[in-house]
Amino acid sequence: MKIQLMKMKADLKVLALEIRNLKSKRKELKGYVPGLGSAQEQFRIKHIARCLLRGRTMEQIEPKLREPDSYNNKYVRKQAVAMVASVVEAVNATIQP
Repeated sequence: MKIQLMKMKADLKVLALEIRNLKSKRKELKGYVPGLGSAQEQFRIKHIARCLLRGRTMEQIEPKLREPDSYNNKYVRKQAVAMVASVVEAVNATIQP
C-alpha cells in the first residue's frame, strides 16, 4: 500500500507542476487554456483517492463543498472511490498467494 501511495504522491506533484505551467499561460492566451480543466479534475480525483487511502473521510477532505450534490462532485467522488477500490484490490492480490 505504501508504494501505491508514494506513486500517487509523485503523480500529484507532476500534475501540480503541469497545472502551474498551464495557469501561467492564461495571460498569454487571454483566458481559456486547453487542458487546464482536465488536469485540475484529475488532480482532484487523485487527491481525494489518496486521502481516502490514508484514512480520511469525505467530510474531512472537502468540508465546505458549495454544491455537494452537483453532478461534477458526484462524478469526481465516484472516480476517486473507483481508484481506491482498484488500489486496494491490487494490494490484496499481491498479499494473497
